[in-house]
Amino acid sequence: MGFQRRIASRTAPLVEDLRRRLADEWRSGDQSGRQPVIMEERGKEPGSVALCVAWDDWGSLTPQERAGIIADAYAEVRGREQAARVHHALGLTVGEANAVGIYWM
Repeated sequence: MGFQRRIASRTAPLVEDLRRRLADEWRSGDQSGRQPVIMEERGKEPGSVALCVAWDDWGSLTPQERAGIIADAYAEVRGREQAARVHHALGLTVGEANAVGIYWM
């Protein structure tokens, strides 16, 4: 049986908009200091990937919704096979990232 993510109806339009915008940003590869800030690191296991995205636009969403957006956008851009190698997807606001010591500049 396959797994399907269900999006709460109150956030569905916002979630879809953010997923589309994140995928577009990933495709562009332009990390000129504006948000979203995408951090993609190789994991300890060969081929594994850890993802962290800092973006104030998703401040009203739950951590689960943010992780789902990251996973869906990554799969759209990199493909399902590469997406299966993601072992961690963390979505934070810039303030949250700074608070836990994640700096990218």
